[in-house]
Amino acid sequence: AAYKMHLALQGEWPSLSFDFVQDTWGQGRTRFPHQMLAVVGTQADLPQNNSLQVWKLSDLGRLDKDDDENDDNQDYDSTDGDHSDSESDIDYDPVFENSHVNHHGGINRVRNHQGIIATWSDTGKVTLYTMDVEGMCTDNLRAPEHLFTYGGHSSEGYAMDFSTKGILATGDNNGAIHVFESDYKKAQLMFTADKPIEDLQWSPNESTVLAAGETGGFAKIYDVRAPNRAMLTKDLGNKSDINALAWSNLVTNLLGSGCDDGTWSVWDLRKFEEPLARFTSHTTPITSMEWHPTDESMLVVSDDVGSFVYDLSVEEEETQKQNEESDLPPQLLFVHSGSPMTKEVHWHPQITSCLMSTAYDGFHVFIPSNL
Repeated sequence: AAYKMHLALQGEWPSLSFDFVQDTWGQGRTRFPHQMLAVVGTQADLPQNNSLQVWKLSDLGRLDKDDDENDDNQDYDSTDGDHSDSESDIDYDPVFENSHVNHHGGINRVRNHQGIIATWSDTGKVTLYTMDVEGMCTDNLRAPEHLFTYGGHSSEGYAMDFSTKGILATGDNNGAIHVFESDYKKAQLMFTADKPIEDLQWSPNESTVLAAGETGGFAKIYDVRAPNRAMLTKDLGNKSDINALAWSNLVTNLLGSGCDDGTWSVWDLRKFEEPLARFTSHTTPITSMEWHPTDESMLVVSDDVGSFVYDLSVEEEETQKQNEESDLPPQLLFVHSGSPMTKEVHWHPQITSCLMSTAYDGFHVFIPSNL
């Protein structure tokens, strides 16, 4: 069987971006049924038809063992911690709840941090909202409440990230990076690049340091204590736009980069010369990438045709004989395909090896059977 769990969702409008919400239901969850919270931004036909949505998904059960794991060669342990005889006897019907607030303009990107939601609009504005996460975990969903709309950018953008301390940085298509104050009601133009900023990632262990990926293949490392200049500049993309960056929370010297030509790489920031690994098997642009929250060697990458889970601890010689006639790298563990124009994929921070992706045809929530 390919999946332990799989749920497909289709909204009224497509979505370019979503983000999981850290909930109060516990860490490292493996027991079914699962429940989760997410914030979702729409791309509607008209600016006034868009909305910022909060989703609550619950009663997400394991796929039926008899229907989906009937291969005699499949290994199965009923005591594996995320399945039991009593659970297998229950046929769960997933429950979907949705609360929303109107949002003028399509949402290019949405991120959240401890009850603060930030959206990047195609109108060129960044809007902040608050939400009662604890209340939504114990009671009904509530619509986010508007906090502040920032119009200081000169163009729209996609790059947006919260630091571990909750500092918000946004980058636009004119190369400007703005950093917000702690109350989210003011921001300062901190850095200016020559080219559009495609993605931003704060350092997981240095609260003043962030990385920016640009069109043209360059990545820059900035420190907000030294405005208006880059501490380090590196050509990562061989002149191809850097669409996605991923800074490892577990091995903090590792930075991943995904490019418009379909290549993606992992870099050691202590050297930052040649990549530790480079993968060239993708034939469409890399659209997002993210490290596993608890496995330091694993990450997920999306391109226009699907989501791909890699394990960098797999050595080439271990599977060389089995892959002599294959163009697929041995580090590739799992492929979720069939969704046109996949734009983002994220690991759930609290449900072990659970993923969610957004594509033109909707959302997919799944747990691969081999993770």
